[in-house]
Amino acid sequence: MAESKKYEFRELRSTDLFLVINLVKKIGIDNIANQIDTVAFAELFKKGKKTDKQYESIGHAVFNIAQLIISKTADCQKEIYDLLEATSNLSREELENLDVPTFVEMIVEFTKKDEFKELFTRVASLSKKEK
Repeated sequence: MAESKKYEFRELRSTDLFLVINLVKKIGIDNIANQIDTVAFAELFKKGKKTDKQYESIGHAVFNIAQLIISKTADCQKEIYDLLEATSNLSREELENLDVPTFVEMIVEFTKKDEFKELFTRVASLSKKEK
């Protein structure tokens, strides 16, 4: 019998924006913006049929963002725990006691949330316009 998932996420709210911003500041907006092809990313939110290349591009960006967050885990430990605790059904103590594969899976799943992807598209496009 398959083990049930230990966590679940709720829909993001405006108050979560500040937690995400704290994490983005700690990681570095340029590091994140460099992981996203904002044109391809924005195309996914438009109506109409999507190409495999568009889906591949967004999958690549999501993977890169998740990898970047995971690589910065030591530097951003507090911000990551704050964000996951606020947006999931788990307490800080439960998060700290997760096994590593589940914790990494949780971070990756969070970065795949539609609201998270849209937020990063907007943030990245602002960053690239200012350059």
